[in-house]
Amino acid sequence: MFRFVKMFAITLHFVLFAQGVPMQGFLGTYHAFNGSDPTNPSTPLWNDFGFGTVAIENSDRDGGYDLQNDLDFQCHKADVNSIFGMLLPPTEGGVVNNPNDTSLYKPVSPPGLIQGAARWSKLSKSCPQISGVIIDDFLGNYVGKVNNSDCVKCPPSQPYMYGSRTAGFYCCSEKATGHCDGPKPPCCLVPGSVEGCQVEARCGTNPTNKPACQEGGISFYDLQNIKAALQGKEVDPYTGTVNHSSPVTTGNLRLFVVWYTVQTAGMEGNELITAPWGNDGYLLDGASLWMEGPAQDTQAGLYTSQIEQFREVTKMRSPDTLPIFTGSYLIHSRVGWLKPAPFWDMVNQSLGLYGNRSIGMEGFYIFAGDAIPQMNTSTWETFDLVGNLEKMYWPHVGMGEGTCVDATGKPVANAIVEVTYTDSQVSVTRKVSDENGRFSFGGWVAGFHKIDVKSSDGGMSGTMSVQFSAGTTKQFSIKLQSSV
Repeated sequence: MFRFVKMFAITLHFVLFAQGVPMQGFLGTYHAFNGSDPTNPSTPLWNDFGFGTVAIENSDRDGGYDLQNDLDFQCHKADVNSIFGMLLPPTEGGVVNNPNDTSLYKPVSPPGLIQGAARWSKLSKSCPQISGVIIDDFLGNYVGKVNNSDCVKCPPSQPYMYGSRTAGFYCCSEKATGHCDGPKPPCCLVPGSVEGCQVEARCGTNPTNKPACQEGGISFYDLQNIKAALQGKEVDPYTGTVNHSSPVTTGNLRLFVVWYTVQTAGMEGNELITAPWGNDGYLLDGASLWMEGPAQDTQAGLYTSQIEQFREVTKMRSPDTLPIFTGSYLIHSRVGWLKPAPFWDMVNQSLGLYGNRSIGMEGFYIFAGDAIPQMNTSTWETFDLVGNLEKMYWPHVGMGEGTCVDATGKPVANAIVEVTYTDSQVSVTRKVSDENGRFSFGGWVAGFHKIDVKSSDGGMSGTMSVQFSAGTTKQFSIKLQSSV
């Protein structure tokens, strides 16, 4: 069943758990979590996994933590490799701009996308592992380069709109809650790029198929403002207006979006893929790529081919591959707990793809982190998360402990450390050395990790590559030389 299983997994069990927490890698959770092991209530649940990456919801509480305590745990106590802030779009209760949403650790309702991006920019200055933000359910909210003069609204007799670019936009006689309610059938305003109008008749008011005027949608121009706020450009606290002429202060942060594989068809040539940003970058930095949850039980075996289809559609960015996080569901709001076998099939496919430069996979998310503490004993045993990760994943993970020193051997504190996995050129982590010049991170043992370091004042730099051994910690020093 698991193509990636190695026979030495069992022999490494005691090594991996010698310190009580497994070694970190590129697996993590979408949403944070807290709680105790269902079979051993005295053991913190996080200690069972030691995940290396997490996406934390941009709200005042996620996974049993408030935002400040969540970041303190992930950044400092767990010292994870990477963290993304998860921004909520209109379909998830957010808005593009809420000038009242300015408290650093207390996002208000509805949370603003612009303000959320600015928040995570500020938070990254005390937590270097913050890699950027992911806009949840993005393509279901994206309206493209439209404004009120070149889009179409629903007719007065059916004024309520629902839908998406791939499934089509439809108009209802009563307020829609996901689909049309009431006795009158919906009409199709704009055919979907994948599903056309399905079985619905056209509304008759949009013969040229102009895009839909989605209230509360995210436009291309909104996305530019969100990206600018993420990179630390000034945001007016009273209006939410972004000053694009102000300096970039967090240019390392990246903008990812949730992208369902069913939404890939029809995206060829879309401005999202090729829109430039700055001198040599792109507006969109990556995607969190999911199969829609209800389809997972029956279509998990197609995940790799769907990822390859995504790569084909986005290859026009060449030579820059659009980085991705893959993922699979433990639970979904519409169907409940998913079947374990398809879940593990998708984990296994993703493990085989990591390190493939043409794929550009940066990590894997389990959805949802906060579902793990909800497992009763039966569900816990059925999924056997710890047992399967012992077989499939942890035997291929190692740790590195580095020390930054100057030409005389003196430790260099507060040096900026950036690590990439050389086989695929994807980001692994960004950290800052402590007062003794030390830093640590976990990673895959099959290839080399390239480590680039520069002093906080930019006056010294150094680089080296290391390869880990499974279940062990490699210690090394990296010497910084003058950059002048």
